[in-house]
Amino acid sequence: MSSEQVDENTSGGIHGLYRWTMDALFGSRVSPSRKYREFAQDDTNYKSRDELFKGSYKDGNSRGRSNSWSGLDPNFYRRHDLLPLEESQSSSKSSLMDPVDLHPRAPASPVLDTTDTFGAKKGSWRRSESTIEFKSPSADDPVVSRLFEKRKPRHKENVITQRLAPQIPGKFPSPVKGPSSDYTSEYLEILNQLDRNGRALQEVNRGLWERCEQRQRQEKSYRDSYRETRAELINELKQSRKLYDNYYKLYGKYQQLKAISKETLDLQSKVNNLESELVDTAIKKEKQIHDLHKQLFQAELRAQEAESRRQRDAIAYESRIADLQRQLENRYRPSSPVSYRDQSTLSDYNASVDTQFLKNLV
Repeated sequence: MSSEQVDENTSGGIHGLYRWTMDALFGSRVSPSRKYREFAQDDTNYKSRDELFKGSYKDGNSRGRSNSWSGLDPNFYRRHDLLPLEESQSSSKSSLMDPVDLHPRAPASPVLDTTDTFGAKKGSWRRSESTIEFKSPSADDPVVSRLFEKRKPRHKENVITQRLAPQIPGKFPSPVKGPSSDYTSEYLEILNQLDRNGRALQEVNRGLWERCEQRQRQEKSYRDSYRETRAELINELKQSRKLYDNYYKLYGKYQQLKAISKETLDLQSKVNNLESELVDTAIKKEKQIHDLHKQLFQAELRAQEAESRRQRDAIAYESRIADLQRQLENRYRPSSPVSYRDQSTLSDYNASVDTQFLKNLV
């Protein structure tokens, strides 16, 4: 057997070149049938897996014989590198909940083979690191839960019947198949609901766009109003500043006028006092003037009386003189003219009368 492997894998010639070319183009894939033949011969046939099972026997674990129920265990296929049966895979209850392989032709985990010469050029056959892997919907997804809401109790009953099924040695039952159900109406209902939801989302989206446009218009109007209000506020602030400046100027003038008015009040009081004093003085002067006028009037009256008396005396004196002259003329009529020098020699001449007359004239 070992010589055959050497001949197939490492020997030269056309067969080795063909094998190397096939491995380089399509990858070295070992057929699972050969491994299955190795494990299916006998329980004691270990061959190249001696070291693998020695540790398990050291730990006290015994290897069980495969039976008809081993095909239902997924670990059986994983342990022996076997492909699962399509029937069992399609009959599993949770197959629709499992992840969907977007690259069914590519291996689940790419194996880096040193003999794969053209492995870098087969990127379309293998999964790349940038490929978005599909994630299965969760159990609480509304669509999945609605689709399988009628299937859950049946699934539980089937699980209970599977758990309670007796394991009879040597029996080869057929894989359990659930009753086929037609979910076309439910799919159509879900699709209609999705269509309605899509239209509702379009309406919501349209409403959101309208609200967004309305909000933009409102923001624009608010912005314009804000700018107008800001300009008005700036003008009002400028006017207020001018008003306050003028107010402070007027207040300063008011303070000055108040001080001046205070001084004016003091001066007015002084003027009033002076006016009162002046009035009193004027009254006194008027009284004095009145007294002086009265005295002057009395003096004038006395002067007039004296003048009238003097005039009367003068008239009396003149009449007296005239009488005396007539008397003298009548008494003495000389043959020759008589001078006044000779009158002093008259015996009846009174000099005191003339003296008194002269004083009255002065």
